[in-house]
Amino acid sequence: MITLEADGNLDVDLYCKPTDKNSLLHYSSCHPRHVKQSLPISQYHRLSRIVSNEEKQAIRHHEMFLDV
Repeated sequence: MITLEADGNLDVDLYCKPTDKNSLLHYSSCHPRHVKQSLPISQYHRLSRIVSNEEKQAIRHHEMFLDV
C-alpha cells in the first residue's frame, strides 16, 4: 500500500487482502528441508524491503511472529 504523506514523501506499507488466510507451509510437507528453513528468513527480509517506515516495519515484524 502506497500513501502520500503531508511532506510529499511516499510511505510504503505491506498490503494484505481482507481474504488473506495466512496459510503456512506445514513442516511435515514433502518440500525440501532447505525450502522450509528459508521461508521465515525470506518473509522477514521481504517485509524489510517493502515497508519504508521503520516504526511500521517493527510492527509488521512483530505481527509476523504473532501469526506463528
